[in-house]
Amino acid sequence: MRLNLILTLSLAGLGSNIALRLVDPLVPTIAADFGVSVTTVATLTTAYALPYAMSQPVLGPVGDAIGKALLIRTGLVVLSGALLLCAIAPSFPLLMAARILCGIAAGAIIPAAFAIIGDRVPLEDRQVAISRLLLLVFVAQIVGAGGAGALSTQFGWRGILLCAAAVTATVALVTFPNLAPRAGAVRKKLSVSGALEGYREVLSNPRAKPLYLLVMLEGAGIFATHPYVASILSTREDASAFEAGMVIGAFGVGALVYTLLVRRILNLLGPRRMAIAGSLGAAVALAAFAFGSDWRIDAVMFFIFGFSFLMLHNPLQAVATDLSASARGSAVALFALSVFLGQAVGPPIFGMASAWAGTLPMILVEAAIIASLGVLAARFVFRGETVEIPKG
Repeated sequence: MRLNLILTLSLAGLGSNIALRLVDPLVPTIAADFGVSVTTVATLTTAYALPYAMSQPVLGPVGDAIGKALLIRTGLVVLSGALLLCAIAPSFPLLMAARILCGIAAGAIIPAAFAIIGDRVPLEDRQVAISRLLLLVFVAQIVGAGGAGALSTQFGWRGILLCAAAVTATVALVTFPNLAPRAGAVRKKLSVSGALEGYREVLSNPRAKPLYLLVMLEGAGIFATHPYVASILSTREDASAFEAGMVIGAFGVGALVYTLLVRRILNLLGPRRMAIAGSLGAAVALAAFAFGSDWRIDAVMFFIFGFSFLMLHNPLQAVATDLSASARGSAVALFALSVFLGQAVGPPIFGMASAWAGTLPMILVEAAIIASLGVLAARFVFRGETVEIPKG
């Protein structure tokens, strides 16, 4: 069976991203099972995001050297095995270790998929192609977060992780025959000096440094609250894991709807205005969640949150794929490093700050940070509308 490039990469992204938000609605359940605090279990998000981020400086040059298709295939195999280890972990430290392995393996998949799109899709079609890849990525987030919350009472958190391992292994089997190396591709020899030269080339682009700083702040601001949603809803509304999963999953639904409308939004607004509108929409939705009292309304706010987040994030991704043609894997790897470094540090900072100042004030601080990102992106990244807008 032959699949087209974008569908193949999208399936690989689904297999990777199903593990990303899977644990968030299960945090209270895992805490009770191992007899540790919710704050401790929330660090499983950092245990995934930080290795994902810190492995990027290595994985980017590796993809440029051995081929991004081979890197994706390897990542899917290792990730399915790591998810299996999570499911059978007999103690919390071993679960943490397996989650770290998940982050490293997943880090080999989606950034390399974005880089492949940069290699093989013309710039004028690239942002739409990226959004098509993101469609199944966010389906995975919906299934991961929503399904984990909904099915946890029947299968337990171990059964949920076992199902995720099976899905990822199946994706690997389906996509392997369709991830062929690019014909005539010129590979860079893998070496420390070659990797450093690639990063120097990327960072010489004047848009690179502000882009990476912005997406690190974006990763921290957007995702700081996610691991605490189940605990916040339980305390505030006596909500269950199912309801928390529905709220977190609604974020993915909003992002999914964006991917279906991206071409119209691009033609209407352009990248600069998209970034501003997306950051403001995300900030308003998160602030409204801070004052919520009904999980159904919270789910609507998270739908808007996810939709608006991708309006900000998607144009920034397109810029990352165009920073360097000869070191595209390294450019996208630095982008992923920045995003996931933000995701890694955001939740623990939010947890510590909330213990000191309270949850409501910290969510509002988070919203204020998000609101500023679009204006900063318009000023430092999208000067002169440097990202092409698809026509038609």
